[in-house]
Amino acid sequence: GMMIAASYSLLVEGASFEPGHMSQLAFITSLDVFIMPLVNTIIGFAAGILFILATKQALGGHESEEEELGPDSLSQAGWEKMVLIMFVMTLHSLTEGVGIGVSFGGIKGMQLGQFIALSLAVHNIPEGL
Repeated sequence: GMMIAASYSLLVEGASFEPGHMSQLAFITSLDVFIMPLVNTIIGFAAGILFILATKQALGGHESEEEELGPDSLSQAGWEKMVLIMFVMTLHSLTEGVGIGVSFGGIKGMQLGQFIALSLAVHNIPEGL
């Protein structure tokens, strides 16, 4: 529930835009300043949906509602499922690393970076259980 709430609240944030950030780009008209963030958000949202649908189509054979993957069944899983799990966990960790790196490079630098790194460390505790 928390991740869904964060995702939807970030859609609103992505669609809103402060024209002050674009002062160095004087060639952009005032209409573009207000319309383009909304268009970019809609395009990103649509691309995300298409990615999910394409992934679901490509991995359709891996869906099984009655089968639960846990530590006991992991040793019995096929190599395809093992590779899929490794890929998904690597991709998940990569995005967390990018988030930490971007937060250290932002305006608040060290303070925000440490907060995000600590938040993700706490987030990973139940994930590892």
